[in-house]
Amino acid sequence: MDCDYKSYVIILFLEKNRILNIGKLGKIFFKSGFYVYCGSAKKNIKQRIKRHAKAFKRHHWHVDYLRQYCKFIDSFIADETKTECEISKKLKDISENSILGFGCSDCNCISHLYYFNTNPIYNIQFQHMILNLSMKRLRD
Repeated sequence: MDCDYKSYVIILFLEKNRILNIGKLGKIFFKSGFYVYCGSAKKNIKQRIKRHAKAFKRHHWHVDYLRQYCKFIDSFIADETKTECEISKKLKDISENSILGFGCSDCNCISHLYYFNTNPIYNIQFQHMILNLSMKRLRD
């Protein structure tokens, strides 16, 4: 990946179970709980995350289809040396589940969206991942 890219994660909360149409992925069942999405942006990463924070917008990425039904909880930014695929692999190891094919149409990852039954902010493995990857919480 180009070293100008910065990777990030956003945490979303889905209050109730839903079946959602996610663009070309089609209809997918989403269990209520917390979802962590990892992505990247070449520039204006804060603008990208602010866009994700808005519930209603034109659907461009898979996460846009899910976002309108979720509460935006938090976001973290990695330094330039960490790719979204590295973050995805870490999330795969610590999450309870993933949504196959979500957000990873341009790479070989199984997913870029991971499920947690409880808020990952309070999950010690998630906290260690954030620290080990030198990620920083985005503040307004």
